[in-house]
Amino acid sequence: SNPAMDRMLGYDAGELKGRKVWSLEAGDPEPLRATIRGLVRDQPQPEPYQGTWATKGGRPLHVQVDWNYRRDENGNLVGLVSAVTDVTERRQEEQQSREVALRYETILKEIPDIIMEVDANRVYTWANPAGYAFFGKDVIGKEAATYFEGDQDTYDYVKPLFSGDSEVFYVESWQRRQDGERRLLAWWCQALKDQDGRVVGALSTARDITDRRRAEQALRESEERFHLAVQGANDGLWDWPDIQQDAQWWSPRFYELIGYRPDEIEAKNSVFNSLVHPEDLARVLAASRA
Repeated sequence: SNPAMDRMLGYDAGELKGRKVWSLEAGDPEPLRATIRGLVRDQPQPEPYQGTWATKGGRPLHVQVDWNYRRDENGNLVGLVSAVTDVTERRQEEQQSREVALRYETILKEIPDIIMEVDANRVYTWANPAGYAFFGKDVIGKEAATYFEGDQDTYDYVKPLFSGDSEVFYVESWQRRQDGERRLLAWWCQALKDQDGRVVGALSTARDITDRRRAEQALRESEERFHLAVQGANDGLWDWPDIQQDAQWWSPRFYELIGYRPDEIEAKNSVFNSLVHPEDLARVLAASRA
C-alpha cells in the first residue's frame, strides 16, 4: 500500500502488508471475501466496487475501489491492483440529496394544486399527481396549447416570461380537463434558467378557480338584480345595523319620501334623531331595541 492508502486508513507504513483485503471491511467480511474469490475464479470485466471499510481506529469509511487484474508475462493472473478513494463525504452528500428529494417529492404529492413543467417549446416535461389527475397520464410530451379551450392568447401573455423579461407571471386560462370538461385555471409561472441565465422552460402552479369564478358571477348578477329591485321599489329602504349609529345606506326612494338630498343626509350629526318626530322617538327606539 502506498503512503496515501496508509494515511487514509490510519496505519503506519508497511503495517497493511500481509493483511487480507476483506479484513478491512467495517462489517461482515464474508461478502467481500466471496466477491474476490469470484473475481479470481471467473475473471469478469472489472467494475468499481463500493463498500464501507474501517480505519485502524474503527471509524467507518465509505470507499470506492477501482481495480484491474495483474498478470505475469504469460498472461496468468497473479493478483489485483486497486486505486482506493475515500467517498465518505460524497456518500453523505448523496444521502442528504436523496433525503431532500424524498421530502420534496412527498410535499409535491400532497399539494392539491397542479404543478407542471414545460421546456422552452412549451412542451410538458414533468407533472405532479394533481397535474396528472387533471390532464391525464399521457400529458408528458404534449404541448401546453393542446389543452387550451377556445381561442386564447395565453402564449402572448407569457411571452415576457420566456424572453427573460419577467421572472414570475400570472395568467388565467380555460383548459380542457381529461374528462373533457372546460375549466378555468389560474397559473403562477416561474421561469427556469440554465447556468448561463438562458430561459429553458417554466415551472407553473395552477389552481382550478372555475367554481369560484362562477360564484362571483352569480353574486354579481344577484347584486345587480337587487340593485334594480331597490331602484324600482315604491317603498323607502334603509340599512340601519346598529341603533347607536346612523343608517349606513338609503334607497333612492327614501330620499324622495323624506325630501332630503344625499349631501344633506350626510351632513347631519344624527340623522335618525332628526328624521323621527320627537313624539315617536322614544317608541321607535324601544321597538328597535326589542
